Amino acid sequence: MPQLDPHPGATLQSAETAGSCRPPACQPRSSPLLSPEQQAHLVQDLEAPPADGGLWTGRKVARWIETQTGLKVHPQRGWEYLRRLRFSKRVLRPRHAKADPAAQAEFKNLPERVKELQRSFPEASVELWATDQHRVGLKPILRRVWVRKGSRPTVSVQHRFQWLYVYSFVHPASGKTEWFLLPTVNAQVFTLALAHFAQAVGAGPKKRVLLVLDRAGWHTSQELEVPEGIHLLFLPPYFPRTAAL
Repeated sequence: MPQLDPHPGATLQSAETAGSCRPPACQPRSSPLLSPEQQAHLVQDLEAPPADGGLWTGRKVARWIETQTGLKVHPQRGWEYLRRLRFSKRVLRPRHAKADPAAQAEFKNLPERVKELQRSFPEASVELWATDQHRVGLKPILRRVWVRKGSRPTVSVQHRFQWLYVYSFVHPASGKTEWFLLPTVNAQVFTLALAHFAQAVGAGPKKRVLLVLDRAGWHTSQELEVPEGIHLLFLPPYFPRTAAL
């Protein structure tokens, strides 16, 4: 007489468990793919362009890991290591080919420029200001209206434009501002704006103002007249990161 299995569900349960097991390649690893030394090597390589000369991606990092470990690595693991090593995805900022990094680095040392001006005029107080101009104006704006389907509404317009320019001066240390509304931008008008600015802040023999500005044509014109007490400091060429005030 055949013997009955005292645990009839054991075989079925074992079969179900075996069928649900994932292959070893899909199971989570008990240790990281890369050793600390390999991770440091990856960080060093990520600071330079990849071997193909393009940009680093999660897929390329996964291929890099494969060359180090000899294992087949899913592209997702490359993305995970980028995040683990504290890399983030950012949009590249354009930098002009003619930009001078040395001149830009020297310009950023503004406190030393202020000290130099103070040493040249020890009897005067020195302040750092910046200036820029912005055009504001009005022009006709066409808006949508409710009409019957199939109709084409019209409106009479007279196309013309009216502009004014804001000449703004700001003192970053205190937040103080001076600004003027003027009809245009040229050397003569900027001379007028500088004269009013110098009078407003009290620039002169006892107060010197180091004024940061860009290299617009009316800023560098030979016709420009700079009041006493105002000292112009121009931004380096092709330096957009500090051009906007």
